[in-house]
Amino acid sequence: MSTLHKDLGHSFVLSLDKSDFHESMVSGVDLVLDQIVKEGVLKEGVLKDIPIFGTLYKIAKAGSNVRDILFARKLAKFLYQLGDIPQETRCRFVKSIRDKSDQCQKVGEGVILLLERSDDMEKPKIIGKLFSNFVLSRIDLETFFRLAQIVDRSHLPDLKLLATKHNNPFLNQWLTPIQIETLYNLGLLSVKLIDTTRVSLLNGLREKGASDMEYQVNDLALLLVQMAF
Repeated sequence: MSTLHKDLGHSFVLSLDKSDFHESMVSGVDLVLDQIVKEGVLKEGVLKDIPIFGTLYKIAKAGSNVRDILFARKLAKFLYQLGDIPQETRCRFVKSIRDKSDQCQKVGEGVILLLERSDDMEKPKIIGKLFSNFVLSRIDLETFFRLAQIVDRSHLPDLKLLATKHNNPFLNQWLTPIQIETLYNLGLLSVKLIDTTRVSLLNGLREKGASDMEYQVNDLALLLVQMAF
């Protein structure tokens, strides 16, 4: 991670308690990119006073390539999910992690790394919803990163299917074997062994057969659906 991107993680945290955070999130990233592309400068005003946009401007000016522009779009989708959090709650959150410098760095840089790795432009939105629930104290930091990393590693259509069909216990009705294996490897399905019986060809009596595996949507998956969809 470059120094500028580390600065972005730090400035992201510092921006959360700004009074005009909500209004700026609607179009802030687009304005930064528009100004740097057309005019080469970030004008004075609301955006200039919000740390994350000043740092984003530096990144755009330093590179202004397709990767940076895509990253800015990801950042916009992520930030927009935080706009409805009351300022009082955001201020309390920022104060709580400022008091722990190592946690402040971990949060800021961890979020930036997740956004950089996102291979689907919808993932930053989902990660943003998870982070919003972290700020609102509905999940803790460890749970946020656990769920966000699952999103990061996932094939997003599988998660969307899980979100809509998770109440159906008959997984083979809505998941293919490949999807079941994928969700299991992500830690979103649990497996239990089911005893089976068979009829003996020798005496016609029922006897114990080979155990069968039954997959089930687990609590981690239900939490992900609740916090992100």
